[in-house]
Order: sequence, then C-alpha cells, then structure tokens
Amino acid sequence: MIEKARPSQEMFKYILWFTTSHYERSEIMGMDKVFVYLVDTYYATGQTPWVDKNVLANILNRVAKIRPLLIGQIAPNMIMQDTNLNLVSMHDIKARYLILLFWDPDCGHCEQELPVLKTFYDTNHVKYDMKVFAVCSDTSMVKWKKAIKKKDMNFINVDGPRTLTGNYHDQYDISTTPVIFILNNRKEIIAKHLQTDQVARFIRNHAQLTRQP
Repeated sequence: MIEKARPSQEMFKYILWFTTSHYERSEIMGMDKVFVYLVDTYYATGQTPWVDKNVLANILNRVAKIRPLLIGQIAPNMIMQDTNLNLVSMHDIKARYLILLFWDPDCGHCEQELPVLKTFYDTNHVKYDMKVFAVCSDTSMVKWKKAIKKKDMNFINVDGPRTLTGNYHDQYDISTTPVIFILNNRKEIIAKHLQTDQVARFIRNHAQLTRQP
C-alpha cells in the first residue's frame, strides 16, 4: 500500500505515518517488528524529508532501543548480584523456559500479579523445566530481602541496581513494573509484556506446539 501510494506525495505521507504510528502502538505481541521495518526502510534512508529532524531522531532512537528486544532476538545478558551478593549471569541459567520478571516491592500491581506467577511456577516448574530470573528495581537490599521472604519468592532473585551489564531499564525498555519476558533454552525472546495469567497459557501452548512435555 505504501509503495502504491508513492505517486501521490500526500497519500504516501499519510499511509506511511499512519502505519508507523499504528504498529508502534500495536497491542499485538510482536508487531513492533513491523514498526522497526518501516523505520529502517523509509525513515532511516532519507525518504521522509517532511519529518522534523528532532522527531526523526526520536524515532530512530526508539528503534535502536527496541531492536534487540524483538521476538526471536537473543535477550541481552544481565549479570547481577543475588541475595548472597554472588554474581549471577542470566545467560548461564539452564532452563527450557526462562521467565524474566522485573518487579518492585512497592508496586501495587506486582502485589497482585506475583502470587499468580508463583502459583503457576510452584506447580509447573519441573514439568516445563522453567525458572524465573526476578530483577528487583529497588535500591534497598533490606526492603528487597524482606519482600522476597514475605512473598516466598523461590526464584532466582537478583538486585537490578547492582549489575555488571549496564542499566537494565535501558536494556529492556523498562519504565514500569511488573514486566515479563519469556526466553527459550537458547535465550531467544519468545514472548514479552505478558500478564501473569497469560504466562501459563503461553507456556502450555508453546510446549504443546513444539511437542515438549
């Protein structure tokens, strides 16, 4: 459609901008890849001279941030301290399914969501060879450990601010909590930004479709 509209500059501009905006904000998981494709194909190649340079810079920066987080990409590694101050490398964790959980002890939404994830994990982690890499955003180790104990978070718990691999907010485009990514055994992103009740359905369906027990 975009190419067919090219003879009419105004129609070309309208369809390109509409589709760019639509796929940047799509609520369907994985459609951000279309947004990246459109920016790479048209905006980054000088085919949008009408776009303000500051707006263009913001668009290109946005694509640079989310490109490593597209479905199918190897998830950026995180090396962080656990509750015993030992360093844990996310890429070294062996699991068929690795759930990345970004959470905060003071997050009201986390208070509701974490028990749902824990219930599924406790009853299914052996069946699906599943582990949770839980990244806490709070800088207080005392508050962090207290919350882990209160919620009985029998996950791989790491402290987000204490890291060897850069700011995880930038790495994973985290602006709120909770946020969940799911990785396969090759650390490829296979799902992201799921609600905790969606995690169970996704893993069960994925395991069935890939003929995993």
